[in-house]
Amino acid sequence: MHRKSISSQKETRKCNNHRLYYGANFAVTVVLLPLLVTFDFLTNYVILTIRCLSAFFATLNFVVFYFGVLSKSDNYDWATISSNVKFSRKVLAVVRTTLIFFLSVFLFHSAAVLLGAPFFESVTETFDFSILLSVLTVLPGCLYFGPDTNRWLRLVLGSGSQSDWEIKWLQSGGTTIVGSWFGAFAIPLDWDRPWQVWPVSCVYGALIGHSVGHFYVWVSNTKPKIQNRKHV
Repeated sequence: MHRKSISSQKETRKCNNHRLYYGANFAVTVVLLPLLVTFDFLTNYVILTIRCLSAFFATLNFVVFYFGVLSKSDNYDWATISSNVKFSRKVLAVVRTTLIFFLSVFLFHSAAVLLGAPFFESVTETFDFSILLSVLTVLPGCLYFGPDTNRWLRLVLGSGSQSDWEIKWLQSGGTTIVGSWFGAFAIPLDWDRPWQVWPVSCVYGALIGHSVGHFYVWVSNTKPKIQNRKHV
């Protein structure tokens, strides 16, 4: 009975951590989107705005993950790496995780070019957009999975069973990528709007997809808690 109680407490804590993480990302994105549209930051200052968005979401992920997830859980990779491990192994873990992140930037950049992004023109815009996509999708995985290459390969290849967090990460990241892809449909239309310039509409699409995915995961984490209260 005592073991069941401890297991239930850990599961509840984990669910609360996930809800905090996804809820914070959803709330911030919903606030940012109207501001970007109202003041035309993306159309007037494309590169600067994308870089600010990348820096902002990266900081948000680090802060929420450290204070809301890592500090309240005992089964995360970084919690294990951070304690009772030699300094050299810690540095190696950080380096390997950083390489995984920048590999995703390269892959997003290559995919954007293959799908029609300018190859010689707007290289900086494409690179910055790739960084933003990596921050929104891959960085949360880097913070949670760390340098576990076997886990990354299993997720990318879709092989083996997936944990609750892995499913949520794939769902939120997938909606972000799909949203950016849908945003590209507006570029070739002959409306001659400022937001049709590459990659403005894709950034909007990525942020919309990001908010939809995080809202869905946040709601799916809230439902079990509501149901548990009804049974009490």
